[in-house]
Amino acid sequence: MHTVKKQFSEINLCGLPDYDSISKSYYSVYTNSQNVLITFINNLDKAPYYQSLGINEFEIYANECMSECVGCDNEYSCNECQVGQYLEAGRCFNCIANCEQCSKRNSCDLCKIGYLYNDPECILICPNNKFKDSITRTCNDCNFKCATCSNATDCDTCFENRELPNCGCLAHNYDNLNYQQACFACSNISFGCSTCDNNICHACLPPRFLDESSCVTVCPPGKWKNMTNRQCIPCLAKCLTCSNATDCDTCFQNRVPPDCGCLAHNYDNLNYQQACFACSNISFGCSTCDNNICHECLPLRFLDENSCVNDCPPGKWKNTINRQCIACLAKCETCSNDISCDTCFQNRVPQQCVCPQYSYDPKDFNQACTMCSAFSSGCATCSANECLTCLTPYYFQLNLNIQCDSCLTIMNKIQFSDDLLSLIIDF
Repeated sequence: MHTVKKQFSEINLCGLPDYDSISKSYYSVYTNSQNVLITFINNLDKAPYYQSLGINEFEIYANECMSECVGCDNEYSCNECQVGQYLEAGRCFNCIANCEQCSKRNSCDLCKIGYLYNDPECILICPNNKFKDSITRTCNDCNFKCATCSNATDCDTCFENRELPNCGCLAHNYDNLNYQQACFACSNISFGCSTCDNNICHACLPPRFLDESSCVTVCPPGKWKNMTNRQCIPCLAKCLTCSNATDCDTCFQNRVPPDCGCLAHNYDNLNYQQACFACSNISFGCSTCDNNICHECLPLRFLDENSCVNDCPPGKWKNTINRQCIACLAKCETCSNDISCDTCFQNRVPQQCVCPQYSYDPKDFNQACTMCSAFSSGCATCSANECLTCLTPYYFQLNLNIQCDSCLTIMNKIQFSDDLLSLIIDF
């Protein structure tokens, strides 16, 4: 710390013609040394008559650090500690036992000669599964598979079920996901397991076969023994039992060997799952079907949409060739074929079910024909909106906007014009 207080004095101490310039300085210096060298240097650039330097009342005060400090910032705070100590909050504390250098509590950066750091202590001999580093004076972890080692890569001895040089697993054993110490016997997963990992069996010893993650002597129903890879392989879905991948030995319900197809009047579902489904479950009398849809019926029955019926509903006729109910023409109420009608809706004429004379067709065959007289009496032909022709003796009276009316009595008043050149008729 350095402070300067400068002032001009009326006292002429230096004997110069000008007033003296006096500075008061204060310095604070922190040092670990017992000896202090003080040097005064000036940068005056004129003759002594004009410039000179004088020192007056020079004093030195010394304050000691705390006894635990090697160096300090003031009498209450250390900035450096002795060997075997660490600095914390301006104070010096001892490192752990046998530690030469440390930077924080319960830790060691360098143990004393002859000791090795094994967190959190300095010891003489490293424990098993750790090796000594003489340079850093530390105990370091061996490879996970090593029981003891001399460096980070090579094992001296191995854990259970492992073998040198790299401490791999013995036959029929496996490492877990983290290669933690002892290997695990595949037989612990399933008796007879020869190859495995992560608690999953991949192969079995003869005479056993792998079924999922188990080793079995007999494959379960629905699977066959593959002698090549010694695995139980699923049969075709429609087989109850089998001896290979293509043929069935026995079949599920409603199926027949050798391919376990469905019996007559039965069908496979989309996934060929086990038993066939009877078409009669869809509709009684159904003979051919799939996926819950009936396609054909047995004799005496006819297919109507997805049902087998004895009689077709109104508006349909029996097609005896394909045994189906076929829709009549739209204008037929009932029919026996696809070209003519047996009965018609409401006031239509049979056979073709057309509209009778003096009416029009509304184009909806379920409705009655509309009589033209609905527009006006005497209308002979009409459309949906108007009369087209009139019956005799009716005619269109267009100027009065009256359709098909009888003839009016013409009240004629006939006279000549004043010049007798034209005839005037009033109605």
